[in-house]
Amino acid sequence: MTPAGVQQNRMWKSSKVLLALIWSVIAFLLDGCGGGISSFTGGGIPPGRSAVLGQVIQAANPTAPVPDATVTITTSTPNGQFLSYRVYTDSNGQFAINGIPTGSVESPVTIQVQPNDTSLQSQHFSFLLANNRPTQVVIALLPANFNAANVAKIAITQVSNPSGNAPLYKAQVYDAQGNLLAIFPTLIVDGGVATVNADGTFTVAGAAANITPQSITATVPSDTTPNPPTTTLPLSNGGKPTPDPNPTPPNL
Repeated sequence: MTPAGVQQNRMWKSSKVLLALIWSVIAFLLDGCGGGISSFTGGGIPPGRSAVLGQVIQAANPTAPVPDATVTITTSTPNGQFLSYRVYTDSNGQFAINGIPTGSVESPVTIQVQPNDTSLQSQHFSFLLANNRPTQVVIALLPANFNAANVAKIAITQVSNPSGNAPLYKAQVYDAQGNLLAIFPTLIVDGGVATVNADGTFTVAGAAANITPQSITATVPSDTTPNPPTTTLPLSNGGKPTPDPNPTPPNL
């Protein structure tokens, strides 16, 4: 082999090593220091870190998943460093990222979703990700022709569940005139996992055996509405609403 060929071969090998190193770093960041999705579902989150589990669905049909959507999660570490994670939803619209740095308390997180479907709107929203306690997001993408500015109120209520012991909830969206809108909101479940039913109701269970759901937040974010209506239902006792310590007395 000529000297030029030897030099070219060395450069090729160096490029392959560099490319492998880059992919190793990317895998390390996405996998959360070796935690991976299995660690999320098992509650094995490294100290000072947390996890986000998600599913992207259609707001007009909450049992219809959105596959191949691009999900970008950005956060800032306790030392001020900005990190960005990018994943794609699977055939069930699901994704998971483990090992997100949060420090000792919590970290602000922003999620941006870009669907691979022009009939759906993109979406972005932010929340606080707790240390060592995962958050699930059920991201409900609005139809392209839906005006998010019409949303005025969201209500989360617990309903009876004759078919099981798990608490059953519904999240309803209203316009300014009090009319019910036929869309499902985006859910942010701190410490829990929501399962959405065909009728729009959903149950909430702990993200792991040793983790109790803390709250359910419902919102209808849109790129055209910077401050969408949002409501939060605090939870306790394995996913049941937290009793009001100062309830309003009934009208007599």
